[in-house]
Amino acid sequence: MIRIGILGGMSYESTIKYYDLIFQKYFEKYNDYNYPEVVIFSLNFQKVIDYEFDNEKEKYIEYLMSGIKSLENAGVSFIVMSANSPHAVYEDLE
Repeated sequence: MIRIGILGGMSYESTIKYYDLIFQKYFEKYNDYNYPEVVIFSLNFQKVIDYEFDNEKEKYIEYLMSGIKSLENAGVSFIVMSANSPHAVYEDLE
């Protein structure tokens, strides 16, 4: 069984959309309810915004990594980031 990790909270609207799409697409493909497990780690959006706009790249990366590590500790198979902005530091997160 696959366990999907969603790094969310950036904003909650995008997190909801990702969660919803995962299950919609699953059902369209398999037409059953054997959905994958999903773990969401929701970051504090204000912190994310502050780190971005104050150009505090190291703190920004460190904060994103804390969410990623929490998802890894939850045993997820892979992680999606439900926002565009953090992809600007994707290579640093790798």
